[in-house]
Amino acid sequence: REEDRIKDAQKRALIAALLSIPVTVIAMVEPKGWFWRWIQLVLTTPIVLWAGKPFLDKATKLAKQGNANMDSLIVLGVVQAGAEFFRLVDEVGNSFAAMGAEVFELLL
Repeated sequence: REEDRIKDAQKRALIAALLSIPVTVIAMVEPKGWFWRWIQLVLTTPIVLWAGKPFLDKATKLAKQGNANMDSLIVLGVVQAGAEFFRLVDEVGNSFAAMGAEVFELLL
């Protein structure tokens, strides 16, 4: 059981690292245009949701219990970074984020 958990964590870390390389290169080159921001979003989403799933699960469980630990802080930082990304996309003039928020509000 413990060996399976370690192998799963290693696989998640390896795939997250491989997906992080192009994201880092794009961030360092800073190309213009909305396309590259969306490429970064597509590449980072599996890192956050799949590779970070153990952190998300543990933080959710602890939040329901009214507790917190380091996993909670990691999830809080990741969620804040994601929110900051969309704020920057909107500020730079890319109306996709604002349009998505309007569509979401209309659906509610």
